[in-house]
Amino acid sequence: MMNKILLIFGCCSLVLLILSGWYIDHLRKDNKSLSDDLVAKNSIIVKFMENNTITERIGTDYENNISSLDTELERLLTMSKDRNFTLTSSSRFPTEQGPRKQYGPENGFEVEWFYKYSAEAERYRIERNTCKEFLNQIYEKRQLN
Repeated sequence: MMNKILLIFGCCSLVLLILSGWYIDHLRKDNKSLSDDLVAKNSIIVKFMENNTITERIGTDYENNISSLDTELERLLTMSKDRNFTLTSSSRFPTEQGPRKQYGPENGFEVEWFYKYSAEAERYRIERNTCKEFLNQIYEKRQLN
């Protein structure tokens, strides 16, 4: 009878030992999977922070460029108002085919219009160059990774 109890106890111990080994192996795999997920998430966070840094730097440069453009436009508009002059249109002067089409007011173009128009074109140029710089930096960064 004692042999049967020892045999049953030994079999149960063997089964528990096998199950505990399987459970420990399963826990190790889960921990490895969790650590791999954590490393992947951390790398995504690092990439996001790097991209955010690039975005903030380029955004600040863009704001500074637009601010300096607005300052220069304001200076030119103030200067043109002080001088109070206009550019006369050549549309009033006849040519061999007759009078030219008139595109501006009868008394000519105001210099302020040209300044505002050129400032708008410069804004588009700054915006285009800023976007181009941003895309190039992101592309170069991804090429390195």
